[in-house]
Amino acid sequence: MPPSELYHQAIEKGKAAVADLDKFREDPSTPTSLEPAYDIEHDTLRRFKPGMMEKVLAHYGIAFSHVEYIEAVPRANTHRDAIYINWFDPTNGVVIANLNNKDKDKAAPEDKTFPSEILWRSWVKVAKKNSVPLSKLRVVVRYFIINEASKAVIKDTWAYSDFTRDENFHRELTDTDPGFFAVLGSINGYSTMRMLRDHRQAVGFRTVERVLLLKTEDGEIPKDEQAPTFMMLLSSPRAMEAGEGTPQQ
Repeated sequence: MPPSELYHQAIEKGKAAVADLDKFREDPSTPTSLEPAYDIEHDTLRRFKPGMMEKVLAHYGIAFSHVEYIEAVPRANTHRDAIYINWFDPTNGVVIANLNNKDKDKAAPEDKTFPSEILWRSWVKVAKKNSVPLSKLRVVVRYFIINEASKAVIKDTWAYSDFTRDENFHRELTDTDPGFFAVLGSINGYSTMRMLRDHRQAVGFRTVERVLLLKTEDGEIPKDEQAPTFMMLLSSPRAMEAGEGTPQQ
């Protein structure tokens, strides 16, 4: 069976997002706080076991240390369960997008914001608390993805894409691999690309250097019923040469 049309569409969408992120533009002026539209709980994540993520990131010289969480509940919601839950390691610049259920967000239209912006403003809050520059961001993890369209694209990526490297616990994709663009053009990947594009200047004009698809604890490709996880490893910060409009690495 050939790759789905959804997979091919995601590739083209991912290519456009990557090309746009590569451009140097100033960030738009946007709010930096989730309040007052959302009630926030922010604390240390005491029982976090990174497991596979820790092993894979260690492969790239990135550690886990102090992890915090932010839960956001729209004040308009009658049920007080958090619908946005994200985790952060500010010391090592790791953001883990965990639960972002926008369909349950009952905030008024003028208060509602994109999940990518919820994630960004949460990172801003954590970074400020820990006196970490926003440009410290190095990795964005899309954890246990349940979106069916994203899962279908990732399934096709496992099956049909070339890979730059195949390691014990993950496969690495770069911009020489079609799956790199497919994952970034999936629903979950594109949401993260939106965050990076909207705040490109704040993150130091970083681009996406690698996409990592995580295997299971047994080193196997996730089965259809399992929620996949992928990581986006960012480049080093870039700066424009004065008057040139070209990147200086």
